[in-house]
Amino acid sequence: MRKALKWTGVVLGSVLVLVVLAGFVVSRIGDSRIRAVHDVPVTALDVSTDSASVATGAHLAGIYGCFDCHGEDLSGQVMAEEGPFRLVAPNLTPAGVGGAYDVEAWNRAIRHGVGVDGTALFVMPSGAYHGMSDTETADLIAYLETLAPVENDLPPMEYRFMGKLLSAGPIDHASFVKRDPTPPTSPPPDATLAYGEYVAEMMCAY
Repeated sequence: MRKALKWTGVVLGSVLVLVVLAGFVVSRIGDSRIRAVHDVPVTALDVSTDSASVATGAHLAGIYGCFDCHGEDLSGQVMAEEGPFRLVAPNLTPAGVGGAYDVEAWNRAIRHGVGVDGTALFVMPSGAYHGMSDTETADLIAYLETLAPVENDLPPMEYRFMGKLLSAGPIDHASFVKRDPTPPTSPPPDATLAYGEYVAEMMCAY
């Protein structure tokens, strides 16, 4: 009886060790996918700083949901603290990530889902914003570059152990990166089906 219990303990211990090792290996795979760098070329944009462009950009930031995720002053917020991930919408003002972004980096983040460090932006809805025209993207960037610095001490995005396991399997971070060309123009703003479909893609897709 004692011998049987001993072997049972050995088997269970071995299984536990294998499970722990497998979890460690899978989490490392997930971590490598999270940290993968994506080289995505972007369209060169001509960003105007005139008041009309900035005003249009502020309007677009409102209707396309920038304030919903990044807060009323765009200084960022923690969107979720519990679960596999701590989800953080970063501070877009010059006191946050906005201080490291130029026009090209803004464009790559907004329409292609790639951060200034080249990694995929996990919760950025670039699948929707990928269809934003060059003109509207330039106006939105013009507005973002006028933001005043707002200090906001935010914790970093965190991928916990289960989040890393998920990132090795069902969550494909590379799928958040949009590599296709972006549209240079958009339908004229009018009460038309084409313009309604265009706006709905940004407002309703996520």
